[in-house]
Amino acid sequence: MLYEVITYPAAKGSAAAYYPETNVLVPLDSVADISDQPTSKGIVVRLDPAPGRTRPAPA
Repeated sequence: MLYEVITYPAAKGSAAAYYPETNVLVPLDSVADISDQPTSKGIVVRLDPAPGRTRPAPA
């Protein structure tokens, strides 16, 4: 699955996404212990350029 990455002011090490498009990133059985809610705020993501694309120059 490919997503477009856009720079946006955010804390270093953070990422933001729209739902429901990114629901596929959270396993169905990954829920919080007490609330039984999906762990959408605690997933790890890695962003790599798509084949044939390059990384943008640092701002």
